[in-house]
Order: sequence, then structure tokens, then C-alpha cells
Amino acid sequence: QRNLGIVDAMLHGVVTHTSIMANGAAATSAVALARQHGLSHRINLHLNLTEGRPLLGEQVPSLLDDSGQRLRGKVGFRKACNDGMILPAAAAAV
Repeated sequence: QRNLGIVDAMLHGVVTHTSIMANGAAATSAVALARQHGLSHRINLHLNLTEGRPLLGEQVPSLLDDSGQRLRGKVGFRKACNDGMILPAAAAAV
């Protein structure tokens, strides 16, 4: 529903550009809608290092929570950075 609203706003000039979180539940649908409506050139990537499921999986363990299945979340990411647990090279590799 949100994707349809964004497309409608873009088609009517209310929104000029938007971004997609590649690990978001609606990312595949968003890409399909953008292509269908000729809006792909107005879509940007929303870099997400803190929320949801990781796309790189175990390749970047310092970005993952204790379960190893999800990103740490905003607060967990900030704490891990402050505690020296996030490796700068790992975050840059994303």
C-alpha cells in the first residue's frame, strides 16, 4: 500500500525522488512498480546498516546482533560503535 502511495505521489509531482531499502520487505514490489511506471531513474538506494535482516549474512558479523540473524538496530549499532565492536572496514565493505 505504501509503495502505491509513493508511486502516485511521484506521478503527480508531489514527490520527485525516493529510496529503497534493499533489505526491506517491500523492496521487490517497489522495484517492479518503479519499472512499470517508468520511475526507475528516480529511485535511490537507502543504505541501511541498523535495521532488519542483513543481505550479506555472516559476511559482516560485527554488524549483527547476538543471534547472528538480524542487524543490531539503531541503539545496538550505536552502542557497538562506541564499544569498538563495529569494525570500520566491515561497515565500509557494505
